[in-house]
Amino acid sequence: GDGEYVVPAPSDPNIIYSESQDGYLNRLDLKTGLKQHIRPYFFDVSDKAPTELKYRFNWTTPIAVSFNYANEVYLGANVLFRTIDGGTNWKVISPDLTRNDKSKQIKSGGPINLDMSGAETYGTIISIGLSKQNSKVIWVGTDDGQVQVTQDGGEHWINVTKNIPHLPEWGRIYQLDVSPFSASTCYIAVDLHMLDNDKPYVYKTENFGKTWTEITKGLPDDEQVHVIREDPNKRGFLFLGNDIGLYFSSNDGGNWTRLNSNFPSAPVWDLKFVKQSHDLVVATHGRGIFVLDNITPLEDMTKDIEENNFSLFNMLPVYNFHIWYKNGNSELGKYSAPNPPNGAVIDYYLKSKIKLTKEEKENHTVPVLIKITDPNGAEIDTLHGSTKEGVNRIIWNLHYKSPAIFNEDTVKEKHISFHSGPQVLPGTYKISVTVNNKTESKKVDVRTDPRLVYNMDAAKSQFKAAMRVNTDISTMNTMLNRIDGLHQQILNIKKSIKIMIGNNAANEDKNKSILKNADEIDSLLKTIKDTIYAVGPQHGVGEDEIHFLTKLHDWFYGLNYWVSGDYDTAPNSVTLNQMRELETQLANYIDDFNNIITLKVVLFNKAASSVGIPTLLQGKTISLQY
Repeated sequence: GDGEYVVPAPSDPNIIYSESQDGYLNRLDLKTGLKQHIRPYFFDVSDKAPTELKYRFNWTTPIAVSFNYANEVYLGANVLFRTIDGGTNWKVISPDLTRNDKSKQIKSGGPINLDMSGAETYGTIISIGLSKQNSKVIWVGTDDGQVQVTQDGGEHWINVTKNIPHLPEWGRIYQLDVSPFSASTCYIAVDLHMLDNDKPYVYKTENFGKTWTEITKGLPDDEQVHVIREDPNKRGFLFLGNDIGLYFSSNDGGNWTRLNSNFPSAPVWDLKFVKQSHDLVVATHGRGIFVLDNITPLEDMTKDIEENNFSLFNMLPVYNFHIWYKNGNSELGKYSAPNPPNGAVIDYYLKSKIKLTKEEKENHTVPVLIKITDPNGAEIDTLHGSTKEGVNRIIWNLHYKSPAIFNEDTVKEKHISFHSGPQVLPGTYKISVTVNNKTESKKVDVRTDPRLVYNMDAAKSQFKAAMRVNTDISTMNTMLNRIDGLHQQILNIKKSIKIMIGNNAANEDKNKSILKNADEIDSLLKTIKDTIYAVGPQHGVGEDEIHFLTKLHDWFYGLNYWVSGDYDTAPNSVTLNQMRELETQLANYIDDFNNIITLKVVLFNKAASSVGIPTLLQGKTISLQY
């Protein structure tokens, strides 16, 4: 309808209750697609005047679904309805919980035509709170300022409104939240802007409403509050939405801090927590829905952490999800929000911004060093984090470091990596963050996709093959870079030789001989490179590769996809045979390269040194080490 409630059942999200307006409620079963109309009362304001209606529903009728039973639903009118069979039968479990002021239940509109849409219906329940700790405890708030609670499932109700200090009459109990830790604790947000009162009215009780505490310190005194809710992962950690944004309190409402970052100035009308992943979902009026993925840094922030120059936060378990695209490209052209971070979230706090040294700026290095090691202590990858003041976040993608990159694989000065390293196996990994010589470490559990049966033996075989191919690619690219480096050295030496020939005709024959040797080495190296690497296509630019036949360099990257492209799948015989064949070819080229630098380059350097010509930087031999 016009922006009303949609509530998936907590115990079975396939069962969804939604209403258009005025309590027109439907039950939808996603497994069958069947929808049932389950409004518990036939008449509405288009049929009878409000004073004549037995049950009055708010334009935005609140729905609450039991935490344990998908067919147990509560619906607010001027009374509270309850069903235990998904809406086939309803029972009224309360008296009229509103003021029931008949003077405010008149027909709206006139004098020529009425305007009985239901948006003006007054004296109704607009918020319902069920206790997760005690299913018999139910709280309700009304649009005419009443807060009522039952501790016996609706047999008896207590109006606790009179116990709320400094609360003007007729405010809307816009949202209330029962603490996930205690049935006796409830938080309410009261909106009086329709009475020209924009002050914040936020309260909490810890004794079923016998006494209330006003909790507004730190809030602007001219912005009404719409919602307050408690984090199910940390008792007394609250979030609040008002007409200009989002606030949080780490001391049960003792004081409030506005959450700025990049969150917009917008009315926040509702909040929901995702307990397992520590996410906060924020509903705004006019700016859509926002999700704050993993708010553990806010939950864990303490004064001690704020006073430290550097602190590393605890890490949540991370799931190595199998990612697939069910709908192909059918959603292209439609808006889609970014997914949550795909990997392990590393959060750390810096009291102040770290200024980079001249050397760090020139080398593009950052003094926040992050090392990931496996259960045996072997290094997996090294990352560099942000140096900004406050909480910083970086994502480890759950892969080993990429193989060495062939420097010629660049487009607009950006490296083309083609793939990251092999994906890690499930297990516990160590994250160490070093800032200004201070290191803090945390453990992170990498888990498998909970939707799938994980084949650990197959995954281990896949990982072993992927690490081997990773080494192959690294060794191949290192050799290609060495070849390019020797080629550049030879070009420079040839320039030097030509200068010497011009200045010293007596050594011309000898220098020409050395020049010939240099050309021979360069030619032999070029033959290796041209056999391995297709120099024609612009790698990474569109599909330029389709105009040229691929070579060993491309074959290894293709082999990597064959090995690593599937989820927990051991490489088959075709893949393993191809891997052995390609490794044999690579080993032969490595032997050729090693022979050149141990024989040809050594002889060249000896001859060049005798006449004062610069020598080649020979370097060590290359080998495939698994």
